[in-house]
Amino acid sequence: MIKLSESKMALIVHDPMKNLIRKFISTTNLTEIVICLGLIALSLGHLAKNQADYDLWGYLAFGRLYWNSGSFPYHDIFSYLPTKDLWVYHEWLTGVLFFPIYKALGAFGLQLLKFLLGIVSLGSIYSAAKKQGAKPIAIGLALYLALYIIPFGYSPVRAQLFTYFFFALNLYILENYRITKRWRSLWWLVLIQLLWCNLHGGFVAGIGLLFLYMVGEAASGREYKPYCKVLPFAILVTLINPYGIKYWTYLVKAITMPRPEIVEWQSVFSCIKGDRYFWDSIFFISLVCLSLTFTVCYRRRRHLTSIFLLLGTAYMGFKSIRHIVFFGLVFVTYMPLYFNICWDKFSYRIKNLRKLIVVILISLFLIDSLAFFSSKFIMGSPFDLKTRSKDQTDGKISASYYPIGAINYMRKHNLKGNILAAFDWGEFIICHFFPDCLVALDGRYETVYPHEISEEYFDFLYGRDGWLKFLNDYPHDIILLKSNSGIAQLLRIHPSWIERYRDSGSVIFISDSMLSDIKFSQAGE
Repeated sequence: MIKLSESKMALIVHDPMKNLIRKFISTTNLTEIVICLGLIALSLGHLAKNQADYDLWGYLAFGRLYWNSGSFPYHDIFSYLPTKDLWVYHEWLTGVLFFPIYKALGAFGLQLLKFLLGIVSLGSIYSAAKKQGAKPIAIGLALYLALYIIPFGYSPVRAQLFTYFFFALNLYILENYRITKRWRSLWWLVLIQLLWCNLHGGFVAGIGLLFLYMVGEAASGREYKPYCKVLPFAILVTLINPYGIKYWTYLVKAITMPRPEIVEWQSVFSCIKGDRYFWDSIFFISLVCLSLTFTVCYRRRRHLTSIFLLLGTAYMGFKSIRHIVFFGLVFVTYMPLYFNICWDKFSYRIKNLRKLIVVILISLFLIDSLAFFSSKFIMGSPFDLKTRSKDQTDGKISASYYPIGAINYMRKHNLKGNILAAFDWGEFIICHFFPDCLVALDGRYETVYPHEISEEYFDFLYGRDGWLKFLNDYPHDIILLKSNSGIAQLLRIHPSWIERYRDSGSVIFISDSMLSDIKFSQAGE
């Protein structure tokens, strides 16, 4: 048996520990730790918006119906309008998850879930960029810039959170395989698609991502066959859902249909022209221009895949403002490598000042991150979900709000029946007033309502030709609209509808027949 002296044992133990400590406190590690802490603080600040999204209430209503009914809701019961025979709800699993979280933990639970998904998503693309050899300071710069557009999809709690999470995770898995060549890791993409397709219809982005990787690697002259093997399974597994092949039948129509009435589906240029999401659009265009500049100036054959992804997600963003988040995630994944090339090319000119510049930039970044985190996260009630009224929007035209005063009036006077509401507020009414009240068309849109019904509804809502047809053809009892809308002006001169409530944001009209019933009931009391 070999015996070691105490001095030799100490040397064996001491040297590895000394090396470990020395490695941990090295400049590179400390720089990365500081950058990561700053990025986490900055990200939490950007994600701290707490205005409740209109679609949230639809998820909760579906989840409540699922857990309380004992059977899967294949047919809509929330609307009094004609609906489709099959309700293909592409966010069904989101509702099933959100409802028990909200019931147990309230707004805190949903906001916490948002922060966790957001931070893990950003961590995934950070790791993907680092896998390629990008320096932490370059990744930090890319993420700092991208955080001007990525939070566009994270400000509310909605099903898109899962899409951005899985998209970022896919980027990491694909980059990890491209570098390590462990092809079996690609099969994780199939499992992800199974969950993703049931949480949100954005799973199509995962299939598109895998396809672009396959094309990019083939065009670069690298191994691409493993992508070809995984892609068919990633598509086929999406048939494992409550609706089977009818899910895809619905999805093809939903992807190709225009949605001119919904702002977040409009193009970037339409948003700029209409003064909606103006700065989000400007920052997106700026990042696209920056990406084009770097990819043209520092183009290399091995970067074809990243170029395809940047161009593909940029096209998606220009086509619809809601898709700029995809470009932001891809930007952080691939642009740091271009930043590295630029830094290495010009750093020799400032070699003596290099460390000083790095220290100054990181210090400014950390100060900015902590200040932003303090003002937005600590001071901003990040774990609340606010349903603010019109008076709380600070006069911003594009700010979303809820008809809080009108809702309180309805509750006070026990108003019930079929409610024809503004498009944004339908799901809120479903969640809080069902089964006492049914709604006309709401934010579930093409998942529930035939196209012709939707057209009739929007003709009414915008006071177009034929708006009276929709008003007369269906049994509306109460109409709840935005008080400054054109259709509200038309209803004020309609003989069969009486205005009963109005504030700065909402107005309630009641049919004359219902008003008679209310008066009769009050007289009886």
